[in-house]
Amino acid sequence: MTRLSVPESLLARFGGAGVRARFQLLGGLCVLALVAICGFALDAQYRALMGERQRAVQATVDIAHGVVQHYVDLAEAGTLPREEAQAQALAAVRALRYGGNEYFWVNDMHPRMLMHPIKPELDGTDLSSNADPNGKRLFVVFAETVRAHGAGTVDYLWPKPGSDTPVEKVSYVRGVDAWGWVIGSGVYIDDVQAAFRALALRLGLILLVAAVVLGVVFWLTARAITRPLDDAVGIAGAIDEGRLDNAIRPRGSRETRQLLASLATMQDRLGEQIGEIERVLRENAFIAKALDDLDTMVRIADPDGRVVFANRALLRMVERIEPEVRQFRPGFRAADFVGGSIGDIYPDAQAAVERMRALKETTKMRAPFFGRQIDFVYSPILDADGRQLGTIAQWLDVTGQAQAEAELGRVLEAANAGDFSRRIDVAGIDGVLRPLAEGVNRLSDTVEANLGVLAGVLRALADADLTRRIDGEYEGVFGRMRDDANRTVDRLAEIVRSIQTSAGSIHTASGEIVAGNQDLSARTEQQAASLEETASSMEELTSTVRQNAESARQANQLAAGAGEVAVRGGRVVDEVVTTMGAISASSKKIADIIGVIDGIAFQTNILALNAAVEAARAGEQGRGFAVVASEVRSLAGRSADAAKEIKTLISSSVEQVELGSELVTRAGSTMGEIVASVKRVTDIMGEITSASAEQSAGIEQVNRTVNQLDTVTQQNAALVEEASAAARSMEEQAGELAEAVAAFRLADAPPSSGPARIVALVSEQMSQITAATR
Repeated sequence: MTRLSVPESLLARFGGAGVRARFQLLGGLCVLALVAICGFALDAQYRALMGERQRAVQATVDIAHGVVQHYVDLAEAGTLPREEAQAQALAAVRALRYGGNEYFWVNDMHPRMLMHPIKPELDGTDLSSNADPNGKRLFVVFAETVRAHGAGTVDYLWPKPGSDTPVEKVSYVRGVDAWGWVIGSGVYIDDVQAAFRALALRLGLILLVAAVVLGVVFWLTARAITRPLDDAVGIAGAIDEGRLDNAIRPRGSRETRQLLASLATMQDRLGEQIGEIERVLRENAFIAKALDDLDTMVRIADPDGRVVFANRALLRMVERIEPEVRQFRPGFRAADFVGGSIGDIYPDAQAAVERMRALKETTKMRAPFFGRQIDFVYSPILDADGRQLGTIAQWLDVTGQAQAEAELGRVLEAANAGDFSRRIDVAGIDGVLRPLAEGVNRLSDTVEANLGVLAGVLRALADADLTRRIDGEYEGVFGRMRDDANRTVDRLAEIVRSIQTSAGSIHTASGEIVAGNQDLSARTEQQAASLEETASSMEELTSTVRQNAESARQANQLAAGAGEVAVRGGRVVDEVVTTMGAISASSKKIADIIGVIDGIAFQTNILALNAAVEAARAGEQGRGFAVVASEVRSLAGRSADAAKEIKTLISSSVEQVELGSELVTRAGSTMGEIVASVKRVTDIMGEITSASAEQSAGIEQVNRTVNQLDTVTQQNAALVEEASAAARSMEEQAGELAEAVAAFRLADAPPSSGPARIVALVSEQMSQITAATR
């Protein structure tokens, strides 16, 4: 059982007591309240008196401190020497009095008494061991209070002036920092205590009178109330016993009469309500029986979390978890769950109760509960004003469902990962989920079987076996998968068969391409060598043509010079012809002159002859003349001979001149033809020079073209080598392809043209390579 505290026990007893006892207790409480009020008042009065005394002492000590501070200021200002200022300060404080006989004393921080006006024998003495009858070393406490706070209040025992008996005294001390003094004064509080005791006595008498008056008033009031209440209690007891025909007569005070009248009304209404309650109880019994028979666990609790109903399903659950609950709540019993707190089955009971108390609307959740998966549905029970009257909870054990869902999730996850071998264990699954689990297992069987058949076909494909097909009747997507898989295998078989058929052709074609490329490579190398020789010849031809062009240019220049010389020669020949004509005319004139000379010589000879005749006739005298005539005749004869010879020569010369003139004329004509021919030769040489230049440029272009052809031929040779390597690689790959497709096992079927297109494509590519090399 829960142990109640003392106040709770008193309240429980007060709640169970009667009205008279309650009035007695209430009177006692009132007296106690008055006593407490008086006690508080006395305490407040005592504190006020003590505070007033302390404030008065503090004010007087502050005045004395002001007096000493005046002398401190004089000493610090240099008006008085320090020793004289201290002596005057002590004298001034010694003379101070207040309240009749109250005084001040001064000690230092040692502590040593500096001045005591009542006990001068203490002046100059060490007070560190001075203590009151209680052992308090009051002067040490004075110094410590000043040292710690600068000022403060100290209570102790000290005899009054003229007496040796210590009495209670309260002193206020304050320090003088400049000189290290402690100024203090106190007041005796025995008169305060006497005044307090007198006040307490007066209040006690007043309290006693008030208690007696209150007792009488409460007794009368209780008697006036309890008599009608006793009647009401008797009637209530009768009603409690089920007797609802009691005669009720209202009497007493207005309230008791109202009470008895209300009891009469209540008695009538109870009769009606009992009938209604019996009806409701029958309905509630029906509902309780229905709830009790539910497989769903149901419990109802009040607002404080006390369980007022739990059906058998929930109680079975509580009994099952009882050992586990006892691990954290040792005194728990499943039989005590109804009537106990809903938090008893939770480690944090108060938190569970607070959660239900804070419930405003229906809350659903799934959570683990002592090794089970439970769907919790919590709903508040509200009155018409929305206040919570309690809560109802429905627990549904979905452990099997959760396991089925987990199993289903694992199966689906495995299926998503491609593993259809997982199955749901339906042994622990009941209810509507069992057909679903069995259906999932059947689906997995179907999928696994169908996928196994498909996997077998795919494994056969992986093993190069194209003879396998999917047989049997399948519906839906599996039928489409069967048809698609079979068509895929058929298509692959056609392709592989075509590849097998065409692999040999590819191999043969590749060999021919390799042979053709090798031949083409040899011809290309021969062509490259020929182009190399052609390039070398073209270099020589280019050099020769370049030299011919240069020679033609020089010949053109020489022909031009020769033309100019021929023109000048023609002009000279013309001049020679003219001169020869003049010479021929002169020769004719000389011949005429020679004829005249010959005639003269003949005449002279005639004359000489005549002279000789005459000289002969003259004889001796004429002998000399005859001699002269003889010489003259001889000279005339020689002259005639010479003239004949000259004439002959002149004639011959004239003939030669005429012949020369004719020749010169012919030479002039010829020279003109030569000049014309030289001009023609010059023109031809110009054309030859221009043609030679053009030929040189053309030969240069041809040479560059031949060099480019040589480069292209070298590149073509490299390309042919690459093509040959590619063709050899293709030949090897065709052999590998033939080996690869030879691994496939095929049924008889017509070949496909797919690989033939591959061969055609390869041939086309090789044709392009061959055209590029050309």
